[in-house]
Amino acid sequence: MIWVLISLTCCAIVTTGIVYDLIVFPLLCDEDREDHAYRTIRAFTLFALLEMVSSIVSLDKRWTILPFIILCFAWCVSGIALYNHYKLVTDGSIMAREETMKRANIVRGILWLGRFICLFVLVCININ
Repeated sequence: MIWVLISLTCCAIVTTGIVYDLIVFPLLCDEDREDHAYRTIRAFTLFALLEMVSSIVSLDKRWTILPFIILCFAWCVSGIALYNHYKLVTDGSIMAREETMKRANIVRGILWLGRFICLFVLVCININ
């Protein structure tokens, strides 16, 4: 059960980071985007990796499969968002790329929030 709680905590931290990115990124000027990307990745990568590890370890419980599947989808969408964020920093601002990144960030925010709610409800139901 400890791994599920670690996963829940890391999920809350990563979800907060995504919401922070959604709020702050449009307010940044072009010069600050590289620093923002570097700080964001440094701040939340460890928690995202720890969340993946704890999700894999806790797969011995049958009820943790759905949150794990949601996490896999969230990682895929995060890859798209982070790639577009990287391209914005290196190639400059392109309206289509900004729109793609914004949509990917919204989708990954929804996925991570959904995963947090799903995991929280399943923990509450299965706590012994």
